[in-house]
Amino acid sequence: MKILIDTNIFIPLEITSLGDYEPDQEKINKFYNDCNRSGFSVFLHSSINKDINRDLNEERKKIRLQAINKYPLLDNIEYSDDLKEKIGLPFENENNFVDYHLLNAVYVNAVNLLVSNDKDLHKRAKDLGISDKVYFLDEVDILFQSHNVEPVKLLPNVKEEKCYNINITDEIFNSLRADYNGFDEWFKEKCKLKHRSCYIIKEDKKLDGIAIFKEEDESSEFSSLGIIGRTLKICTFKTSEGVSGNKFGELLLRSIFNYCYVNNFEYVYVTAYEKNKICSFFENFGFELHKTFKKNTGELVFIKKMIPDNGRLLPALQYHILYGPKYYYEKVNSFVVPIRPDYHKKLFPELEKQLFLFPNKDGCSNGIRKAYICMSNITKIKEGDILYFYRSNDYKNIQTIGITEKVIRTNDIDEIISVTARRTVFTTKNINDYFGKNKEVLVILFRQANNLSNAKKLIDLGLDYHPQSIVQIKEGVRDE
Repeated sequence: MKILIDTNIFIPLEITSLGDYEPDQEKINKFYNDCNRSGFSVFLHSSINKDINRDLNEERKKIRLQAINKYPLLDNIEYSDDLKEKIGLPFENENNFVDYHLLNAVYVNAVNLLVSNDKDLHKRAKDLGISDKVYFLDEVDILFQSHNVEPVKLLPNVKEEKCYNINITDEIFNSLRADYNGFDEWFKEKCKLKHRSCYIIKEDKKLDGIAIFKEEDESSEFSSLGIIGRTLKICTFKTSEGVSGNKFGELLLRSIFNYCYVNNFEYVYVTAYEKNKICSFFENFGFELHKTFKKNTGELVFIKKMIPDNGRLLPALQYHILYGPKYYYEKVNSFVVPIRPDYHKKLFPELEKQLFLFPNKDGCSNGIRKAYICMSNITKIKEGDILYFYRSNDYKNIQTIGITEKVIRTNDIDEIISVTARRTVFTTKNINDYFGKNKEVLVILFRQANNLSNAKKLIDLGLDYHPQSIVQIKEGVRDE
């Protein structure tokens, strides 16, 4: 977002002595810091020189003219014919010269909004029909409440960190150095010095996974792809050698998705070389290969839309893959799936009140794609159907939802083990003990979707009893 500030905001930002300190000083400093934290760009208009040059204190004037160079400047914006008709031309010797140019910048959409404490300027903005884009300083908190980065509830094992705290010599970066010439310099200049955020999975001092991300701006390479909307770029996404079975990649991706939802991102994208197996990983979670690629490096571009395009007619599962984990088709069959507390803890650890102290290396705990095995005789569950996981015995409620990926009915133990590997709470021994002896077993492969902000009771889904096995919810009683 591009924010233009008036001279009455700029001057308190650039005090030259204690005598310059103003009553709104702390508010103005907070506003500027909030802009930086939110990734908003603060601009000055080149006409501000007119205001500064009116200062009779030569030393202070000189300092402030130098301070202007710290900010990006708007210049050479053609004055709108509409403004000429509505408020007239700005004349250089008049006090409203700067105001007219500030309003013009907003009117022609050179910036997103203007912050000024000048009441006369606000009156003119109202006359021009752009008052919704012109803020008093006291109003800007609303802006940050709507757009600022909100705290994200992190999943177990995942920690948010600043890149300047990351050890660049960690072994996890070795393969990146081989693929990307100048990786260390990039990491220092773009990640450490720019205070980029990252999610990490770490045991002792060794990184098991890292995802570095940043919000793109309109001047970034992403804008050339012709896609408009608030966008997050995954700059680096890597898990260490030997931990693929632990689903740390899916765990990091779930954290990225949560960040996007909380902060209202419309797109998230990543670039990768075609030879990299990470390409198929991202495609498996709804990233689509864009027709364009980075010409300077030859990398492919994969984009995921975080808000559904309901104009696309898709099967229920494909819709969820593209727009999940948050979004899914609701006009499908739904089922209550009972699960014991001890298994619920392993399958959905982020829902526990007491989280793990050390990284959980169970793939079923960390992953998005999971499995449920039981002896149910139900035959109606199909791809794309909704699963409400009912935690029995203790909580007796539903805290999370899954979307059916595949249903398998088999008595072949080897098949059960192969299709559920790293996706189920059961060990190979458990499977042999519980489901051996040629018993027919129901295997449901699913993707974890929403964790509910408010747990549901069975009665909310039309059930007045505690099911011992999977039951279908009657159509029309499901309350989302």
